[in-house]
Amino acid sequence: MIISENTSGIISDINDISRSFIKNNFEVSALIEISFNSGKLELFRDLIFTSKYLTGLKNVLNSDKLSGKDYIDKTYGDFNTVLQKMFDKVKLLLTNEDKEVNDFFEKKYFTMSHDSISNMIDLANDLSVCKEYMNKTPGVFDG
Repeated sequence: MIISENTSGIISDINDISRSFIKNNFEVSALIEISFNSGKLELFRDLIFTSKYLTGLKNVLNSDKLSGKDYIDKTYGDFNTVLQKMFDKVKLLLTNEDKEVNDFFEKKYFTMSHDSISNMIDLANDLSVCKEYMNKTPGVFDG
């Protein structure tokens, strides 16, 4: 997949102004590129919102302030539901796209192994940085 100057510039800007760097540059670049080229920007914006929510739930689950069995169970349930939405939205973005890119994502994110789930959570962290960037740079993902 060829990454455009526009997408490369967005990634560079995100890394310049964000508190954390994007670790999965290829994947985030590919998803941005696909979103612009295939008219899937609304789905991408939904994906980065979902990623931000998943990252927040992960932080709650990792905190030592979490207490109460019902609250913990509900938070874990929400986390699992939102994680599944992440998988579904990434797959939707990749529908009808380059076989090489699909194969890469399939191998790294969709094998439903512990590693693929961990990889998806890492990707969610990167995409949540995109959400923060979008909030600071209105219109960037409007096409």
